[in-house]
Amino acid sequence: MTKSIIIAVGIIIGLCACSKDVKTAILNDEGLQSFEIHFGSFGGLCGYSDSLSVFSTLDLYYEQKSICTDQDLEKTDTASRDQMNAIISAVDLDQFATLNLNSCDRCVDGLDTYINIETDDYQHRIQYGAGDDISSISDLVTQLNDLRDDYKEE
Repeated sequence: MTKSIIIAVGIIIGLCACSKDVKTAILNDEGLQSFEIHFGSFGGLCGYSDSLSVFSTLDLYYEQKSICTDQDLEKTDTASRDQMNAIISAVDLDQFATLNLNSCDRCVDGLDTYINIETDDYQHRIQYGAGDDISSISDLVTQLNDLRDDYKEE
């Protein structure tokens, strides 16, 4: 009986040791992990959309479209180390994973915003509107908005 308990405890400890802490998915003891963050908005009467993609390679891609103005803008750039550090320090994947938002403000001519974060072993997307509570990730949203505003054209 004692031997069975020791084996069971050993298996439980082994399983717990193999579980991955989500918080370490972007930055851990080994350094920066490969990641992509996609951030953008879409909806409204004119079919407006914009998206900013940030990659761990420091590459940035921005796209903005509007049917009403025939706008079709694409830009690529390289993020500075300061910009990337600000974004990385604002990412809390544990907190982000607790948000399960799937707004549809665009369904009534509003605008929805999305954030999608991917690493080799993590992927989570949220889509939020004006009335959703995103206060737990406000630092990340601020960093992404500031970066997106650098490329956005009115």
